Amino acid sequence: METFKEIRSLLGRKDLSFELSPDTGFALKKPDKKCSSSRLSQYKARLRNQLICSLLTIRIKNSGQQRMDSQFFAIQREMMAARFLLYLGARHSAVGLLKRVFRKSDQRDDTNTALQAAQLLRHHYSALERKPGMYRYYHQKSEEKLRLFHAESMADAWLEDLLYLYKSNRESRKSMAQKTAVYEAELNRIPATEHSLKLQHRLRFIQVVKYMTLNDYEKTAESCLEAISHFRRKPNTPASYIRIYLFQLIACKIQLELYEDSEEYIEDLDQMLLKGNSNWFKLKELQCILCLRNSKTVEARCHWEEAVQHPAFEKLYSTDREIWRIVEAFLHYLEQALQKSTFRLGRFLNEVPTLSQDKQGYNVTILVIQILFLLRHKKYDQIIDRAEAIEKYANRHLRGKAHRRSRYFIKMVLQLPKAGFHPMRLEKRVKSWQRKLENTPPAIARELHEIELVPYETLWSMILADLG
Repeated sequence: METFKEIRSLLGRKDLSFELSPDTGFALKKPDKKCSSSRLSQYKARLRNQLICSLLTIRIKNSGQQRMDSQFFAIQREMMAARFLLYLGARHSAVGLLKRVFRKSDQRDDTNTALQAAQLLRHHYSALERKPGMYRYYHQKSEEKLRLFHAESMADAWLEDLLYLYKSNRESRKSMAQKTAVYEAELNRIPATEHSLKLQHRLRFIQVVKYMTLNDYEKTAESCLEAISHFRRKPNTPASYIRIYLFQLIACKIQLELYEDSEEYIEDLDQMLLKGNSNWFKLKELQCILCLRNSKTVEARCHWEEAVQHPAFEKLYSTDREIWRIVEAFLHYLEQALQKSTFRLGRFLNEVPTLSQDKQGYNVTILVIQILFLLRHKKYDQIIDRAEAIEKYANRHLRGKAHRRSRYFIKMVLQLPKAGFHPMRLEKRVKSWQRKLENTPPAIARELHEIELVPYETLWSMILADLG
């Protein structure tokens, strides 16, 4: 039944309305656990059909920012209705709908839908009704939209290629920068007069990726701001275009420690998101990181509670829920310094089974959390027992420039047993590693886990305080 979880969740959203038939209400009820496999299969088939029919009646209740979403659903419904009418032989009604769909999708800069409508109308006026003027008009529009669709498809493929390589860390930054420059140059060869909103968005985000690969926070933030300003001047811009730049801009501002700027953009983004959807949880995560980085533990706890207590939290993927357990662990660590926490390390490790296997991702953060709590509770024997395994892990999985800060911090931690957990002896042993850490700026995050929830320099100061 996992297949239908998301659809069933949509039907319960307060910002959406559906026309539910009596059969749909019946289908939403779970079957008896003791029912036969054939009865269960019939239930699943009926549920699927009823949910799909309900989705076709979807309406957006809110106005304002959701206007573009409402237009999208209306255009797609009419396009589907026109296809049904053509199939059923009601060609006159279908042509009227297709003209309406073409006009609306053209105004909305929806190249794919406009192309489909124009091609169907061209066929109608060439082979069936034979009106030369209408045929030539839709033939010209089909050719224009086809060229634009081809350019958009190339831009999609190039951007997806760059994002895949960037997030999977499969190529060097130099190689990525060269590839980005080639893609950018190819798109710039297309005359600006032929650019759709989608093509402009792809080109601008490829420029953002270029600066991300060069680890240039200032240029990345500047490119995001330019894109946001550009698209806000365009009346038909989908909100998703602006959101993606705001997310990246906030991450850059946090890394640059421009926390007041981050708060301003977080407020902008918060107004664009619906509570309980996946992007809202990502925003809450950024808010927690911002508060932790800015030593606002009480506010971070409020954002954490707002997220995990939301009814939609349990519907998140297990890995997404585990991320919030990591945030909670850091909250407990900071709160323990204020004598407020009752954290159990064993329980935490049981709550993050999936991310613990992510050797180059969140597992680094989980390892750091373990070390921090073992040190705070003076469990030095356990750190000594794990030291060799930690060193092997760091040498094997924390290679490359993207993991330098984590590697330096782990190397500093490994000096603890060698210094007998004595602050004075420790200072001499970590001096070179600490200097490297302080001189290494954070790499631009490929994922949120690459943003240090609490900077390693701050954690090291807290470790020394625990030892003292």
